[in-house]
Amino acid sequence: MEAYVQIPSLGGILLIDERKPDLSYRLVQDHARSRRVLCITREPPERVERRHPMENAEHAWLVSNDGERSVNPFRLGAVRDRIEEFLRAHPAGAVLIDGVELLMVMNSYEEVRELLNGLHDRMRQDGGECVVPIDTRTLTTKELADMRRSFPMVRGDGQA
Repeated sequence: MEAYVQIPSLGGILLIDERKPDLSYRLVQDHARSRRVLCITREPPERVERRHPMENAEHAWLVSNDGERSVNPFRLGAVRDRIEEFLRAHPAGAVLIDGVELLMVMNSYEEVRELLNGLHDRMRQDGGECVVPIDTRTLTTKELADMRRSFPMVRGDGQA
């Protein structure tokens, strides 16, 4: 039986230090009970929907194919646009970005940090929340310190 997890938040971005996004999905599934959710993921939407069912969720796959349920990770502006479109329709919605490391590889750390900072500010104003699982082993010491200064971070399941 999985433990019920609730992490208080004032809105904005919450980083979850975890290799597999288990805690992140549990948090977003909890949000989906009372608000709309956008899941941007490295996995196909169908697989995510089977593994983490949520009635109030939309899914976007980080893949270079263009499509209704995909967004190109090479085009950070398209990722930003997809999130902004969702937040215009659902100002207090919740967003999961599973694949921030991929976005950093396809773009740059600085560009992704700028995206997250803008999203954090917007969501704090509107009461929305964003869960970002991140394997902190992929960051440099400087990048990790920067992320910890910019956003609250908790350790996920099974982290040493």
